[in-house]
Amino acid sequence: WTREGRGLAYVIRNATIHGEGRSPFQGTIVVRDGLIERVAEAGTELAKVRDAVEVDATGLQLYPGFMNCGDVTGLFEVGAVRSARDDSELGRYQPDLVAGNAIHADSPHIGVTRTNGIAYVLVTPAGGTVRGQASLIQLAGETSEDLVVEPSVGMLMDCPRAGRVDPKKGPEAPRDLGEINRFFDETLAYADHADRAAAGGAPLAERDPRLEAMTPFARGERPLIVEANDAATLMAARAWAKERGLEVIWIGVRDGWKVAGYLGADHARVIVGPIHTLPPDEHDPFDAPFRNASILRAAGCALAMRSADPEQTRNLPYQAATAAAFGLGQEETLRALTLGAAESLGVDALVGSIEEG
Repeated sequence: WTREGRGLAYVIRNATIHGEGRSPFQGTIVVRDGLIERVAEAGTELAKVRDAVEVDATGLQLYPGFMNCGDVTGLFEVGAVRSARDDSELGRYQPDLVAGNAIHADSPHIGVTRTNGIAYVLVTPAGGTVRGQASLIQLAGETSEDLVVEPSVGMLMDCPRAGRVDPKKGPEAPRDLGEINRFFDETLAYADHADRAAAGGAPLAERDPRLEAMTPFARGERPLIVEANDAATLMAARAWAKERGLEVIWIGVRDGWKVAGYLGADHARVIVGPIHTLPPDEHDPFDAPFRNASILRAAGCALAMRSADPEQTRNLPYQAATAAAFGLGQEETLRALTLGAAESLGVDALVGSIEEG
């Protein structure tokens, strides 16, 4: 992991520190080479840190950097100018595409977003069915290599919408699911053939980079990040994923409040948002998008949030504040923006909390 600030040290004193698993406390943190070296409560004697930048944070609150778990920051400049966008490809199945390879480190969106407390963005490719691998970036650095924290967090997949719901049978399977199953079956057949060739010491007659990239996700060894929003599609996708034994992180989950009991029973990882939007159905309560996060969390889901709009990435804290006011609460909302998000993405060893290491 390339860290901004390598070789430098910082001492932040007298801040109100919002750590994980404890009440806020007055204290000092020492950061060296991009890692938190020491967290100490007020009154603790600390040896002087040589050549460190000293910051007096008296009266200030110190939080972990917020995480926006679903956006195209770094791939998108001006929506109306096609040449300024690198957020999607033409093919429907692009598992070998890695979003982090195309990050534009000079993007003005990065600095603007960082100034509002957002330190990390899960960059998710758009377009197609299997869209490619989502990358976690930090919003501090001079090159693409500086920005990319984890090149491949999961494989983004857009689930086709389910058909109408028959009350006696449940939702119909999405019509395009057969094509997706064929792609997964082809991947598994290729992977088994590659394993047999490797065991026998024989080279593959013909390599397929797409199927190689897809193999750990099709086998359920690494997570799919599945975009699904309406209740019928969520239920159909849930049944499909269970049948295939896949590991899934749900993203979008607009109608999750309608099926929260099922998702909660799975202890599902969900990325909700945007929160500042209108209810999709005229019969839905006006505050359904605002309460969605709190209902899913109360049901037992692991929660993260996204803005889903590169021109609104900087406003994620305000969207999160709305969720906090509509039932989620301040502490759960803060967790969904920090360590909870990092745990859901499997990157909590690197980011998400203020703790030593």
